[in-house]
Amino acid sequence: MNRSQLLERVDRVASTCVSFTADHGELTTALDDVARLESWVAARRAELVRLLADRPAAFPEQVIADTTGCTLGAATKETDRATTLDAAESFATALDDGDIRPGHVDALTNTCRNLTDEQKDQLLDQQDDRHRSLRSRRRDASGCRRGHRPGRPGRRRAASPG
Repeated sequence: MNRSQLLERVDRVASTCVSFTADHGELTTALDDVARLESWVAARRAELVRLLADRPAAFPEQVIADTTGCTLGAATKETDRATTLDAAESFATALDDGDIRPGHVDALTNTCRNLTDEQKDQLLDQQDDRHRSLRSRRRDASGCRRGHRPGRPGRRRAASPG
């Protein structure tokens, strides 16, 4: 999601929340906007966690817990999510665009825990292919290249936590 799309969604949500005349369609659109904004925020948070984990911190989960006020368990879930997103770029892009929710990434993370490295790679490749195919069909249907983002420099394929 680009900056103008973010601001448009925030403005629409704010306007709807103070409107006494919002109809059902406006309310459901605003709820969808909130969900997409939450996904975008989760993607940014995961990227920050990944960057923190790449720094020479002895225990990044403790830094996350101290900084955000969450538990160590929640901080571990954050680092696991960031690791999964680093390994599955299509999921990172979909979360960033608001097309999936953090729970989808957590489900992939949990699934990967019980797989061998070879099975994880195969699953992640299948998911990447699936997301690319869905994005391509959506782009073809809309007649434009919605949400195109080249790969991020420094991204690496890594086995998910487990």
